[in-house]
Amino acid sequence: MKPFEPDQVKTFRTPKYTGISLSLLSMFVLTSMIVIWNQITPHSQPEEIALSIACESILEIPVRASAAQFEKEFNIPIEIKVYSLDQIKRNYQTIFNDKNKTCDIFIGSKFISKSLKLENRTFRELISVAQYLPVFATKSDFGLEIKNWSDVLDHNLTIGQIDFKNELGHQTNPGHKINELFQNDANILSYNSISSLMGSLLNSTKLDGIVVKHDTARKYGLKIHQVEELLAISIQYSAQILSRSNLASKSMQFARYLAAPSKGQFHFANHHLIGVDGDRWSKTPTLTIYSEPNFKKELTPSVDPFVEREGIKINLLFPQTEKLIFTISSISQSTTSHLLPDLLLVSRETAKKIPPDYISLKTGVTRQDGLFLLNSNSDYRSLTERYVDSIVTNL
Repeated sequence: MKPFEPDQVKTFRTPKYTGISLSLLSMFVLTSMIVIWNQITPHSQPEEIALSIACESILEIPVRASAAQFEKEFNIPIEIKVYSLDQIKRNYQTIFNDKNKTCDIFIGSKFISKSLKLENRTFRELISVAQYLPVFATKSDFGLEIKNWSDVLDHNLTIGQIDFKNELGHQTNPGHKINELFQNDANILSYNSISSLMGSLLNSTKLDGIVVKHDTARKYGLKIHQVEELLAISIQYSAQILSRSNLASKSMQFARYLAAPSKGQFHFANHHLIGVDGDRWSKTPTLTIYSEPNFKKELTPSVDPFVEREGIKINLLFPQTEKLIFTISSISQSTTSHLLPDLLLVSRETAKKIPPDYISLKTGVTRQDGLFLLNSNSDYRSLTERYVDSIVTNL
């Protein structure tokens, strides 16, 4: 029998936890529970206000396609309500001036309402997005080149036409101007529909050519002739921002998106509408402006309001005249001409020393000795011109 050895007996001892230790342990457990709860509980975020658009029916397809792409890229909700131009004219006050419910943008044709003052008060900015252009078209193998209406008369051509109001699906149309051309001793045959007009041109010898929408001519593979008189007859479609919009910067962003070659213009082209020479797309474009120091008081106050409403950035610099001329001349002669500022504000004397990369804006005269000069190669020509307009309007 082994002797009893007390040192070899294992006994259980209660851990000595202090109040501080227990508090720390409790905090650790609580923190862990909060982390786990946050992971399994969805965060509730305030619902973002949707951008509200009133759209003329003729533009519905390209506008909806552009809006879907815009929503996907920037997660900005958009609501679109579609109206015929006749509805817009009859319900102008309700659509655009209802205090309780109004839209942010109107996308459609530029028309004159009953009150031009009311229209100017309703809308603030306008960005062109597309245009309608009637064209003279013939079969693809037509041998003659028709450049003006005199050529039509000289060659005694027989022309087909339909009711342009029906062909446009539009109440504002250039039909009366086209009819004035037709009155000049031309041989005219009228048709009730596009199908009968196209059938007569393509399947018989009755017609030498027709006057139709540009997209109709493209759809049927016709030869399009750039007739001078018809080039002057067009309908401009634009995005007009309402003065009362609470989402002005987002509205301007979407309007620029519609006009951008790589964005909205793709959808307008797919809908066979003539595009516009819009600015290069950037979510937050930056304008660079050089001005002679003596124009600082005229430029500075306009920057912040324009930046806030458009949702852009402006780099405004006031170099001394000699440095301004040297900098512009040096950059224009280098391989970094893309770094030239978008806009200059200089005296008439200084303007004579600026390279030909810049063109004078007729509307941009601040006073007798001040000229705005636009960089003709700027990526943001339209934006720059709007900025100049905002300055001149407030002078």
